[in-house]
Formats: sequence, structure tokens, C-alpha cells
Amino acid sequence: MKAKMLVSLVMVISACGSVVAQSIPELKQVTLYNMAKPRHDESRSAINFETGERGLLHSERLSDFDLMYGGMIIEKDGQRLPDWFRVTDARSMIVDLGAKNWLDIRETPPFPTAGKSYRPPPLANRPMVVDASAGSKEVSPYRQFIPVMSGHIYLMRILHGSKVIYAMFRIESLDPEVSCVLSWKHVTPPKVDNEK
Repeated sequence: MKAKMLVSLVMVISACGSVVAQSIPELKQVTLYNMAKPRHDESRSAINFETGERGLLHSERLSDFDLMYGGMIIEKDGQRLPDWFRVTDARSMIVDLGAKNWLDIRETPPFPTAGKSYRPPPLANRPMVVDASAGSKEVSPYRQFIPVMSGHIYLMRILHGSKVIYAMFRIESLDPEVSCVLSWKHVTPPKVDNEK
């Protein structure tokens, strides 16, 4: 009797495990290397979330990619932050959703509302802006640059021409100022897209 109950329990646990695994679409994983680090291959500093390709070769256009790792150091609130992501198209945006696991995200959230009330320029004329001035709370008012934080999930709204793509990624590991490993996937647009 105990053996039958044990076998039944194992079967139930196995079934639950496969249901959980099926609830997360297939994640892809990539390692990006800091583009400013001397003596490394720059071709692994950026990623195109539509194709999954890494790059940033001198012969390729920056606009062929969506996200770049490294290349700048900014001080924020008196703290030196050496690891940054930046979008490669000024019209694209990125936000940090916080320290989360994939199972914490059930649907694509809308972009959090900006802390400052600002009227961004039209997408076609949007510049790349970093504001590290004294008293500035928003280093990247147009959500183009963001610190890299291990264990955090990020949401991107990516523009490829007139096409809009949403992607989420999680920093699985970070070797400061050298490399980061991220898992990522395409996601459906949020029910409320307040960034149009």
C-alpha cells in the first residue's frame, strides 16, 4: 500500500513539474561582453532580439542590434555604476522590473509611468540622452540607458523601422565590467501600451 502511494505521489509531482515547465515559453540565453573592456571581441557586445544574433562588428551598423552592454560608467547618487545597458535605437526603451524570477511574471506589464513629468520629443526626433547632473533622479529620461543588476528582469520596447517588438530578459549572472549572461524571450505587448 505504501509503495502504491509513493508511486502515485511521484507521478503527481512529475505532472506538476511538467505543467510549470510548459508555462514558461522557451527561454534563450546569451552572454554579452563589455564593449569597453580592452582585448576582447567587440562582436559579442550587442544583441538583436528579433534574430537572436550577437554583434557589433565594425562592418555592421549599430541599428542592426537592439541592446548593447558596457561602454560607459556613470555615477548616480554618489555611487559608481560601471555596468550599463543601452538601446541602440533612440526610439526604443528599456525598464527594470526589479529582482524577479521568470515565474513571477504572468503577463507583460505596462511600462511604469515616468517619475518626472516630461514630454518626450516625437519618436522620429528623439536624441540619446544621459542626465548625470547634480540632483537628477532620472539618469535616462527617455529610458535608453539602465544599470545592469544581477537577478533583475528588464522589459524592452524595440522599434525596427515601423515594427514594434517586446522582449523581456533576466540577468542570470554578472561579472562586473566584463560580461553578463541573460536569458530572454519575446513577449506579447502589454494590454496598456502607454509609450506610443
